[in-house]
Amino acid sequence: MNSKLYSYFAKSLLQTIFLRTLTLTVLLGAAFHVSATIGMAQESYPLTCRGIKGAEIGFETGRRMSFRYRKGTAPAGAGLSPGECSWSDRGMREGEPDILFHQVKDGADLSNTEYQWTKELDDPDNYWVFDIYKNAEGQFVAKSAQRALHVERPSGEILIPQNPRPTVSSGPDEAQMPGPKPFEVDRANNTINDRAAELQRQELQTPEVTVDPSTIRVNRREPMPFVAFEMRDPETGAEIGPETVLTLPDGKKVTAGQYYDELNKVEQGLNELGYSLREDWDNIVIQETIYDTTELSNQAKEIAAAHDQTKPLILNSFEDLKMKMAVSAAVPASLETVTAPGGIEVPGAEGAGRSDEGRIIKSPQLPRHELFERDPKAPKSDVTTHTVKEWPPINFGNPKKFAAYVNGKLELSGTRDNLSIAADASGGCYIFNVKAEIIRLTSNMNAPAKGDMSGKINLYLAPKKGAIYSFLIEPTTSVLKDEDVRYSVDLPIVNTVIPIGWVPVRLKAGAAGDAGLYFMAGLNPRVARANLRPYVHTSAYLQAGVDYIVAGAGAAVELTLLNYDLNMDGTLELQFHAFAKGTALAIHEAYVVHQKLNMLNGRAYAYAFIYVPRFRIPPWRKKQWTWTIFDWKGFKPVDGDLFNGDKWTSLSKTIK
Repeated sequence: MNSKLYSYFAKSLLQTIFLRTLTLTVLLGAAFHVSATIGMAQESYPLTCRGIKGAEIGFETGRRMSFRYRKGTAPAGAGLSPGECSWSDRGMREGEPDILFHQVKDGADLSNTEYQWTKELDDPDNYWVFDIYKNAEGQFVAKSAQRALHVERPSGEILIPQNPRPTVSSGPDEAQMPGPKPFEVDRANNTINDRAAELQRQELQTPEVTVDPSTIRVNRREPMPFVAFEMRDPETGAEIGPETVLTLPDGKKVTAGQYYDELNKVEQGLNELGYSLREDWDNIVIQETIYDTTELSNQAKEIAAAHDQTKPLILNSFEDLKMKMAVSAAVPASLETVTAPGGIEVPGAEGAGRSDEGRIIKSPQLPRHELFERDPKAPKSDVTTHTVKEWPPINFGNPKKFAAYVNGKLELSGTRDNLSIAADASGGCYIFNVKAEIIRLTSNMNAPAKGDMSGKINLYLAPKKGAIYSFLIEPTTSVLKDEDVRYSVDLPIVNTVIPIGWVPVRLKAGAAGDAGLYFMAGLNPRVARANLRPYVHTSAYLQAGVDYIVAGAGAAVELTLLNYDLNMDGTLELQFHAFAKGTALAIHEAYVVHQKLNMLNGRAYAYAFIYVPRFRIPPWRKKQWTWTIFDWKGFKPVDGDLFNGDKWTSLSKTIK
């Protein structure tokens, strides 16, 4: 082979090797780039969010929810204000979204633990961690979510630990979630938290209702002629075909034919009411629930007038009760005669609310029937005391729209042979003419002069059927007991479909919060004392959705539905008392009914929205039209006595 031919083949071989090497390098580089891009797209980071009253939580078609938040400027561990979200290692940046989206997984529903943030982020005390990645449209999408552990420092600052990326268990098993369970109080191998979980698992058939159209005012204007939107590219304005796929700002993909068909239906419906999506507005109030604010003010004044708010509530402690029961036990139960030269010391003879130092009764001999025990020869009739204090429903609002109510009764009955106290109370609300009793208390206690004490306390919380808590007095000669029970409340009340503007919106309304009972009971043959303090603190919640592909709906609520703290205190005791004509054995009766009450204070609204093409950059504009369901903040919280009384009824001859 000559040198020229060798040189030619060598050069060709080197060029071939170079080109193949270059091609392989480019292909590997491209593959690496694609792999890196895919990897980056799937990378996710924990975003911690704190709840806020009136949280803007949206429910869209396609089983997707959204949460709009304020961007924190510091890492989550430095503390979050209500409604803020932030990363675990830094604050949020200016260009990052202020809304996140969470898709309900196939085979799951909103009852799964992962999706409970849609209810719990309406409360500033709740924190959730979302596993966030950024999709191709630049949106924040949650792969998963779970409750976050938060610790309250003595200063009141909330510390969020540096949470690892959350993982989701295979089922709604609270034991695998971080953070303490609320209300963990063991009782006979059953915790309050277990009972609350049982309550929330109860299935409730939420009624479907039709909202009375006469209760809503639509802000109609002069109808407008309908002009259809032409099928054009939202960014360039160029004509497009019906099969062109459009990507909406919320990440939904829809064909142009379907999008413009639904867009024009919405436009035509709004035109009939005098509005157009072509007008320069982002949010309008298109309809309002009709409320007579003068009537609301008058109702609030009547409720306030029924309470004596000049007397502060004085709550006795369990230690106070122990001391009073010990004093009552010190008085002899049976006296043949009183012959001590110094007489008998009579505890509490100065009367209720006064000094318990007692006084000395100097007397010769007294037959026992004039003291504690009935004379066998005496007639069967006996002096009694019987007091009933009942307050009919205290109503506020309009049941066809929103209303709240409370009622109750305290009854004291006393004879020489038996002392008894009974108390009942309840509180609830109406939403769109559907009544929901949220809490009910029933109780009775009996202290006979002979035999065992008896009684029972029951607490009921909707939607659970039957008592969620019961205390039964076992046969015994004396009782000294207190207990504090607390539960969460999550009560769906009503479902309805109502047009907002022209778009039919599905609404689910209910009550959420907490409720419970603290009580003290003291019983012996001469004393019956009961202090019952049921309470319920609830806010309204709303969930909204539509059956449109291109439209959405949402709701926001910051509405106190019913905050009710009731104190019922009753005392009956056989005791000596200094009357004007002398000292005698008597029945002492004392009672107080005190309420703290706040009802229907705040705002609730629902809305529908659609993304309208702008035919320029940015290509979309969100248009939202709102129904103001309730908006009144004029109820001044009440804190005062409904009833109070104190009296003595003589049972024997007086001792001079």
